[in-house]
Amino acid sequence: MYEARAADSETAHIAAQRLIYPALFGVPQSALSFEAIHKPDSEHSRILDAEMGVDRVVHVAVDGLRSPLKFTVQERFRSPRYAPNQDITLTEWYTNSAGGKPAELYKINAGLFVYGYFDGQKDAFLDAIAVDTVAMLRAIAQGSLRYVSRENDRRQTFLAIKFGELERCGVVTWRMPRRHIA
Repeated sequence: MYEARAADSETAHIAAQRLIYPALFGVPQSALSFEAIHKPDSEHSRILDAEMGVDRVVHVAVDGLRSPLKFTVQERFRSPRYAPNQDITLTEWYTNSAGGKPAELYKINAGLFVYGYFDGQKDAFLDAIAVDTVAMLRAIAQGSLRYVSRENDRRQTFLAIKFGELERCGVVTWRMPRRHIA
């Protein structure tokens, strides 16, 4: 099951390069290049992914600049069955290890959190959102961003934050044009 989820997730990551990032940055796809972080046996990859919550680096070429701008991104793409939830999830704690250990919430250093619901059969995102990670964490620290704490079947606790709540707090940098979510 994990392998199927990982394959679906990688398909969504690739689709996002065509379907999300050009709209997010307001540039043609040709102005973008992507650096995957998940490289086996790479200390650089291990630090960015495991310690800093960065999945991808997006390079955006800008007319008049000598080099592309770099953006660090945490990505999460979920099954269409979760689309009605209209929330992002941030893993908070891994409780299944001895004493537990901190998860994504405490490590994330990516500048953007790109989150969406991907239908692999249709090669389409039902909904997607990009959040300014620093602004979101600051809103959590200030107590102005409402969330719900939950636990999944892998005994990980996580925060669920509604898209509307993220918009209310002004931490959304881009949102896919709205469609009806069944």
